[in-house]
Amino acid sequence: MLSFSPFNKLDKEKFTLSVSRFPELKSCEYSYANLFAWQNAYNTEYADFEDGVVLRMKINGKYTYLFPLTSREKQFCAVKEILDFSSSDGPFTEFSLLPKDFAERRGSGFGAEKVYFNRDYSDYIYEKESLCTFNGHKLHSKKNHLNKFFSLYGNSFSYSEIKSESDVE
Repeated sequence: MLSFSPFNKLDKEKFTLSVSRFPELKSCEYSYANLFAWQNAYNTEYADFEDGVVLRMKINGKYTYLFPLTSREKQFCAVKEILDFSSSDGPFTEFSLLPKDFAERRGSGFGAEKVYFNRDYSDYIYEKESLCTFNGHKLHSKKNHLNKFFSLYGNSFSYSEIKSESDVE
């Protein structure tokens, strides 16, 4: 049976190890810093599951579970455990970030009503070189934002590296 605890109690090294099994995860939802920063807004919790962790958030009174960070051999069991647990724990809404290959292979095995792609929750990932030059139509609006900033502030801004207190002389 899953037992959830507040996200801030999760050992960062354990989380990092769990995420490292999935180099294809490029979503901000699996960033420790992002989860930590938003944990209170989304009531983020975690549960240990065999060799990994299960994460959930409560949004509008309903639980959303991230795809479990377990070994590939344990994924099906983890999803089944979440479904069994959620049926007794309150309103279940969805899995978020369900890998396409898993959904195609296993989705129907859970009696899921539907599996769908929601573009509204997609991250925007850009190549570094594209962001340095703002070339192309795709980044035109970003270039406009930068030009607006320069027109408003000219050279009256500065930036500095944020350092920990131990690095400050």
